[in-house]
Amino acid sequence: MGKTSFTFDRLDAYAAVELSNTSFFRDGNYKNGKFPDNSYGKSETFSFFNYGVKSGVTFKINGRNYIYFNGLTMTKAPYARNAYISPRTRDQVVDNLKSEKINSGEMAYVHKSPYFSFKAAAYYIDIRDKIKVSSFSMMKNRVCQLHHDRNQSGSLWNRN
Repeated sequence: MGKTSFTFDRLDAYAAVELSNTSFFRDGNYKNGKFPDNSYGKSETFSFFNYGVKSGVTFKINGRNYIYFNGLTMTKAPYARNAYISPRTRDQVVDNLKSEKINSGEMAYVHKSPYFSFKAAAYYIDIRDKIKVSSFSMMKNRVCQLHHDRNQSGSLWNRN
């Protein structure tokens, strides 16, 4: 990762870059009777080259008032546990497996005084190509299905 920053009388700025490579595979230790052709052995290796670029600028209006802007664009490899449909039983990944694309921005006004501080901010985030994970389990003789989107907080339980 590389980062650089600049400081002037009424302006601060920074920029950062990150590059990464993520690889994963599945190694099946047993041959499953339901999936004898794709349950045992090492799977294909999936590799994802990812990047991230973040930058920001702060305008110093005076000693007590600031306006700042931050922006980010990045890609993020899928988690191996979410890429496989049922990793304990077979070697099958979700269709069209690719890195998530994330773009975000932030803008804020900050006021600091001896008596109070104030901040008003606006945020934006756009996430594309994320994997939606669904699973189920048996709980007290009832089937529960868990829908979880790893990029949103919380989860939703549906009981059938």
